Amino acid sequence: MERHPIDPSLLLIWAQAARVGNLHQAAERLFLTQPAVSHRLRQLQERVGEPLYRRTHRGISPTPLGIALQRIGEQIEAALAEASDLCKDSQGLLTGTVHIAASQSNAELLLPALLARFQERYPAIDLQVRAVNSRQARQLQEEYDLIFVEDDQPASNHASWQQKVLVETEIGILMPKGHPWCGEERIPLARLEEVNLIWRESGSGIREAVVQACNGLGLSLAIHYEFSGLSAIREAVRQGLGLAFGSCYHRNPGTDLLLLPLEPKVPHRLSVLYRSHSNRATLALLQILTDILNNPTGRKTARGFV
Repeated sequence: MERHPIDPSLLLIWAQAARVGNLHQAAERLFLTQPAVSHRLRQLQERVGEPLYRRTHRGISPTPLGIALQRIGEQIEAALAEASDLCKDSQGLLTGTVHIAASQSNAELLLPALLARFQERYPAIDLQVRAVNSRQARQLQEEYDLIFVEDDQPASNHASWQQKVLVETEIGILMPKGHPWCGEERIPLARLEEVNLIWRESGSGIREAVVQACNGLGLSLAIHYEFSGLSAIREAVRQGLGLAFGSCYHRNPGTDLLLLPLEPKVPHRLSVLYRSHSNRATLALLQILTDILNNPTGRKTARGFV
């Protein structure tokens, strides 16, 4: 006749009872009633076919079989405690790779601090980042785990992807320190018709936001130069080719450059796209991102992940 395995919960209850030597105290520690504990111990005793304990004037005294089963119950307790510790410290066990496609502004302004802190806590996870513009990042959506863009447009596949706005800032105009406009608080967009402008390539989130704002005002700003990447834009400004647009999320573009906000305000939103059922490594990275942006000493706000 096939014998069914012993219910581990019976051994856990017995280990507690045998350890304290009193059924009433064991019931209190287990948050059970004493009759419930007695019933479970009778089940275990019937299962093994021999007495687990003898009653004494102080409580109970385990039999040799009871002592052996107590040890097994305590081994189960230890295994469960070890499993709980592993879950609490699971970041040390996480492995794998998180593939990220990010717009230039996200890759330069937002991600370095995030990735540095993430690697401190999860050194076994590899991070692969590809810096492109916002339009290209969206086109790579199905190939990557996280997509960082510069808008708040909904994800193309609502069923499997979600989007969160991480940072809400604005776009400014980048100029050399010493430029005649440096003393002004804001630069009117219409005034930019007077100067040479250096633009990012088509598909850039910053460029698309500025074009949209100009269209709303009936402005048509000329494209005198076009560069791909933020570093090239800054160097072109330093070399005197003209002024350029940049994100006010980072108001310190260098010791020799100045970034002033525009009038009217041109919104700039840094967002992330992520799958509704992301893997644990990706969710861990998103959580650290939330922690960084919710830092009370910071000046930015973030919306949490669910």
